[in-house]
Amino acid sequence: MSDITKGPDAVVQNYCKSLPSQVRDLTDLLEDAVRRASENAELVRRLQGEVHRMNGAAMCMGFPFIGTEFSKLESNLEPLAKKANEETFAMLGDTAKSLEAIAQLASYVTPANSTLLREMAGKDVKPQKSANDLSKENLALLRAQRILFADDDVAIRMLMRDILSSLGVEAVAIADSGAELLELAPSFHPTIIITDWYMEPINGLELLKRIRKGATPLAPKSQVIFLTSNRSRDQVEQVVNEGVDHFLAKPFSRGVVERAILQVARHPHKRKPGPAEEPQDAVAYL
Repeated sequence: MSDITKGPDAVVQNYCKSLPSQVRDLTDLLEDAVRRASENAELVRRLQGEVHRMNGAAMCMGFPFIGTEFSKLESNLEPLAKKANEETFAMLGDTAKSLEAIAQLASYVTPANSTLLREMAGKDVKPQKSANDLSKENLALLRAQRILFADDDVAIRMLMRDILSSLGVEAVAIADSGAELLELAPSFHPTIIITDWYMEPINGLELLKRIRKGATPLAPKSQVIFLTSNRSRDQVEQVVNEGVDHFLAKPFSRGVVERAILQVARHPHKRKPGPAEEPQDAVAYL
């Protein structure tokens, strides 16, 4: 699908404008889940999926204070999502209170409060290099890539595409799900795939398994970078054991994306982190 962006400032501004309506949608979904508890427990799992998506987006857009609240809410919903029934729905009252607190925090989600934009403006860190400042070797390697990126959040898709463009990657295709990624792959011929973990109807882990088994139009040895906001040891080991080439944690920066792509492009199938490494080592490696 096509997402139009004019740089990180526009991406963050659009995110800030849309957040209140997204929180209202979460509230509507929660109310629907409570009202229809006896007939559709799947709604609470959908609610957790949406909270997970919004957690990742908040962190990537530079709003860790609200991302932390989404993360707490996601953790509280996890046991309910795994065993959703009429009894567990009685516990959703705390979820409603958490959403009320998030709705109040949303007024502070403005471009001026984005750590992402402050860092890019050089207020917190030195300005990042442009594509022209990269070595000729690195720039040539980045330009040679054809990157297919999948994430279910439009703001993250726009941000990643802007970062890839700033790095000099000329061939970029964007998908909003694993299913759409598979539709685009045969005609796009990606050299590297970057995919989020939690998506519907085909999540990143299922996509990776299918690729490695040769059950997709992609070559079984296609280079795959995994993007996720989860960093637990078990989760890192799970994707490593399925054959992921690199692990990219949210929130991601331009420098982190650059290093991940160059690492994978220079050393195809030299996979890190290994199963024995701690999650923090996996993130540090990037």
